[in-house]
Amino acid sequence: MSFPVCSICNVPLPHSIEEYAKRQRVTSDCKTYPPGGRVTECVACGAVQKPNDAAWQADCERIYAEYDNYSLSGGVEQSVRGGDRGQDYAPRSNLVLSAYARAFGLPETGWMLDYGCGKGPSTKAADQMLSGWRIDGFDLDRRAEKKLKGIAQFGQLFTGDPAGIPHRYDLIVLMHALEHIPNGSDVLRSLGELLKPNGHIVLQVPNRLQNPYDLLVADHTLHFDRSSLYYIGEKSGLTPMALSENWVAKELSMVLGHGDAVGQPPAVDCPAASQVDWLSSVSKTARDVARHGPFGIFGTSIIGTWLASEIDTTPAFWIDEDTAKQGATIDGAPVVSPEMAPAGSTVILAMAPEIAQSVAARLAHLRLSFVIFPKHQSGSK
Repeated sequence: MSFPVCSICNVPLPHSIEEYAKRQRVTSDCKTYPPGGRVTECVACGAVQKPNDAAWQADCERIYAEYDNYSLSGGVEQSVRGGDRGQDYAPRSNLVLSAYARAFGLPETGWMLDYGCGKGPSTKAADQMLSGWRIDGFDLDRRAEKKLKGIAQFGQLFTGDPAGIPHRYDLIVLMHALEHIPNGSDVLRSLGELLKPNGHIVLQVPNRLQNPYDLLVADHTLHFDRSSLYYIGEKSGLTPMALSENWVAKELSMVLGHGDAVGQPPAVDCPAASQVDWLSSVSKTARDVARHGPFGIFGTSIIGTWLASEIDTTPAFWIDEDTAKQGATIDGAPVVSPEMAPAGSTVILAMAPEIAQSVAARLAHLRLSFVIFPKHQSGSK
């Protein structure tokens, strides 16, 4: 009997976490998705992943056929928190490009490739910050080409095999793209051949240690921690020159190139099975809260979408601090600012526990009854 193999080290993946198949799932463009699928952990390299088998490929085909990211905000990229103390609040691409510029500098002119560009949130951020640069894009298809061409410095959209791209770039950005790609080290190796001698690849992915909810995203195949992200970068033949948990909260940032390597992080002791058990306990807590009367959900993205699908009762309202989402409705329930939520309401914080603690402390004056899920325990070997 043949088994799918690890997307990083090619070792067979015969086992899966049975409890995972009981949970509702969500797509990366924030739509509910039915239970099923497999999550496993490689016994050789420790990479947590959904195997690249026929079932996962079929899920992705269905999801991408109707993909519409950032639909609730009218196509505006989600604002997130970042910085050493989480003090920065801006669209993800702006935070990442700003942090990269501080760490490595950016010349006044250059050429960037936005790999997995979608509707162009990273292209827009670069267009705002890098006035002398040309920006190309690469994606699965040309659905967003008209929108991309409306961005002033956008040059050309490529599809198909990235090895056929005829240009060389100062900067290649993969913003929440690598977690969608089986055999990602091969793609990174191909992209490395498109770099100019001093060029860099900037990667941004979810951090499964700080955000176990990422396991529930049906079209994500790899679920990274610092160790597995470093390993896939090194396996590509490039050098991991920076690796940070601070550029964006609950996410990982890595810079690849041909310079000096940053220190290799230790392996982590955080089994995926324990994270799936934690997700099951979160689901039970949310259902128990909903049985006791009206409630709201704080957070309209992937985590909030998943929690709502696990709860039988529809929330009375949603809260989001992103002004691009306020005023919208989700299944008839309004999306409001924290200040507009009814005083005394029970509010489930649909976010990673560390961020939930910070939000609850910052907004304590609003007299809302916040529900905070306990932190999942993880560590380093």
